[in-house]
Amino acid sequence: MATILESRAAFEARALEHGITQDQLDRLKAKGLINLSKLAFSISTPGTSPEDESLKLLVNDDPDLVTVGQPASIRRLMFDAQTLCASQVKHILAGTESTRTSELVPAERASQEEPAAVP
Repeated sequence: MATILESRAAFEARALEHGITQDQLDRLKAKGLINLSKLAFSISTPGTSPEDESLKLLVNDDPDLVTVGQPASIRRLMFDAQTLCASQVKHILAGTESTRTSELVPAERASQEEPAAVP
């Protein structure tokens, strides 16, 4: 079962909620950033703030073309990813019940319930 950190559906839903455009999301996925866990460690380690230039390069090859709001959106998504990773480690080390049993996150459940597209 996918946790929120490994769920592609949860990653996409959170990215769109934070203002990442579909083109930017597709760009992240093309770079292999397909879930929050991968994003959390992509340009910095949890607990350290990524450089603005690095954030801009995630959403566009030319950082000069990135608007002021775009780094804010990716920074929020990065913060979520890093915070969730740190929280998961804390729960694992504490041996809490939530780490022993996992449920599908709502976005993952919804993506699995969608009927398959007919070509």
